[in-house]
Amino acid sequence: MDNERIYSVSELSRLAGVSVRTLHHYDQVGLLKPWRKENGYREYDRKHAVRLQQIIIYRDLDFSLEEITRLLDLDADNQAKALNSQRDLLWQRQKQIQRMIDSLEVTMKSIQSKQNVDIMFEGLPKEKIADYEKSVRDRFDLSFEGITEDLLGGFSSEEARALKEEGDRFAEDFVNVIHLPVESEQVQRLAERHHDMISKMASFAEEGVELDYDTALKASHFLANDEATQEFYSFYHDDYARRLGEAWRYFAETRLKS
Repeated sequence: MDNERIYSVSELSRLAGVSVRTLHHYDQVGLLKPWRKENGYREYDRKHAVRLQQIIIYRDLDFSLEEITRLLDLDADNQAKALNSQRDLLWQRQKQIQRMIDSLEVTMKSIQSKQNVDIMFEGLPKEKIADYEKSVRDRFDLSFEGITEDLLGGFSSEEARALKEEGDRFAEDFVNVIHLPVESEQVQRLAERHHDMISKMASFAEEGVELDYDTALKASHFLANDEATQEFYSFYHDDYARRLGEAWRYFAETRLKS
């Protein structure tokens, strides 16, 4: 910058990105005193511009105008000490803000998962859902809400709706072939489709559940033998869960076993 360059208040305003009103205020409080022309107009030189940049930096660091006035009058060592102290305060504030963000995200995920549960179970009898929740809680000492939050909290409402529609289409297609042998091509195509659909949900779980051979085998046994699960899925067909479990077991043995 040219040492002899003189700025009007509007020119310095544009150069520094602050309002003319702000420069007037800095003048009034004695923080940035311009030269005065005979007609009373304010003029600023290079030193004013440098001082203004320092003021802007300190304001961004959340110093008050009174503190900035004191800082600008300090020597370099004392300015460094003051800035170190302010930096420590900002670090603490950053940590606090991060904790607030983390808490907010947990709350948002919980709210979203509840909305997604309503979407996913839309159309199912509420008493079946309530009974299934109780069964999971009593037999496994697990929170049904926690499970669904882990699996569904990462989906948007639109994604949950799409998954619900995909699940409904699958259920309809599976019921249409439920009488066929589980090793039939039609049933196994649906078993693979169902595996892919559940894998998509599981990938959003915090622990990153992978539906490998062992996991699929456990799921197949659960579907085929758990009375509460069979009762829950009887909404689609009385034999829905058992037959789906058998289809999963065959799929795991023939497609997932290494």
